Amino acid sequence: MKKYTRWSGAAALGVLCACGPGGAEPTGGETSATTESQTGETGDTGETTASAEVDPTLTTDPPTSEPTETSVSPTSTDPDTTADTTATDPTTGGAACGDGVVDAGEACDDGNSVDDDECTNACAPASCGDGALQVGEQCDLGADGNSETGACLPNCLSATCGDGFVQEGVEGCDDGDSDDDDDCSNACAPQSCGDGVVQAEEACDDGANNSETGECLPSCQLASCGDGFLQSGVEGCDDGNPSGGDGCSPTCVVEECGNAILDPGEECDDGNDDDTDDCLNACTIAV
Repeated sequence: MKKYTRWSGAAALGVLCACGPGGAEPTGGETSATTESQTGETGDTGETTASAEVDPTLTTDPPTSEPTETSVSPTSTDPDTTADTTATDPTTGGAACGDGVVDAGEACDDGNSVDDDECTNACAPASCGDGALQVGEQCDLGADGNSETGACLPNCLSATCGDGFVQEGVEGCDDGDSDDDDDCSNACAPQSCGDGVVQAEEACDDGANNSETGECLPSCQLASCGDGFLQSGVEGCDDGNPSGGDGCSPTCVVEECGNAILDPGEECDDGNDDDTDDCLNACTIAV
């Protein structure tokens, strides 16, 4: 049986290097030994044994000189890598209205939650119609709530009689002046008899006190004898005509004996109840 030479790691490396480019050609003996050691022989058991074994702890790779990059995790707690603490919108992660910084899409940002200063909580300059009650405004129902016919006008002033705008369901008219003798009264109602304002075609107007028995009739005309309305405390009768002898004299006095008025059918009427004088109580002349 032949004996085989076991090459150490260094010796094997030397043989390999000698055969490499630029190395010296091996001698015939070295070649023979190398070939014999590398080819080996098959023994009776059929196994092939390699004659040259390389120590696994050795490496032929040259060390690298390239620097190794080190990445920093964004979640690092290192104080030098702490994220910016600027306020952000929790829903989008971006800058938020109210952080004190005027960002894209914002006209202003005063960094507070006061909604009635010069910069609203929507980061827009305060103005009439923005829905926020500012200094100098009486009301502000927003762009959709302010109107010429509503309770809050487009100029953010409360609707009132005399402002020139007819408030729906409240005013009948509004001519914007203080003339109470025109078609629209100072109560913002169309002029009419009974409104308490004497118009050109009216002789009087006592408002709710106009009555058929009062001094001012419901027609806004003064009561008079012959108008057919009995004025309380003034007329004894009023049959609506100027004729006498029908029970009501032309002066609206009841035609009766003793009224001191010679009414039709009477011979005399001295207006007393003395039946011994020349005119009896039956308004006839004593014989």
